[in-house]
Amino acid sequence: MQDVLQVYYAIDDEIQALPTTVFLQHDEDGEPISVHFEVQDYRSAPTSCSELAVKNLQRALPSNMKITACQTCMFGNFNPYGDMDNEIFCLKGFVARNKMEVCEIIQKAEIHERKRTLLAFCADYKPIDNKAYYTYNDWDI
Repeated sequence: MQDVLQVYYAIDDEIQALPTTVFLQHDEDGEPISVHFEVQDYRSAPTSCSELAVKNLQRALPSNMKITACQTCMFGNFNPYGDMDNEIFCLKGFVARNKMEVCEIIQKAEIHERKRTLLAFCADYKPIDNKAYYTYNDWDI
């Protein structure tokens, strides 16, 4: 399957949406077995999950081009109890200092209303800065 998404990027610090093609293959149970992205002339290495495919796309991009999406946002947290492929949670408005506090938020909050896809974008986007704000997210690029 292939689909075109409008993905936001900061190119020379100016945020803009670019058509980005996602190539996705599933097994008979609907689990992803191969995911990769293409934008302009850049292509991510294929992998078996969307989270790593987004990371691979960032690695394929030039240094002046950064993905600006929930997976790269300080409010974008994975669920410590486990999450589905292409799933992240926006915890804007909450403050967590560690994984255990993220667990408490996940248990108490209307978490289903905070579910997002990895490449979703909103005007409240802020890049991950673990020195200033704890994010349960392994974005390290």
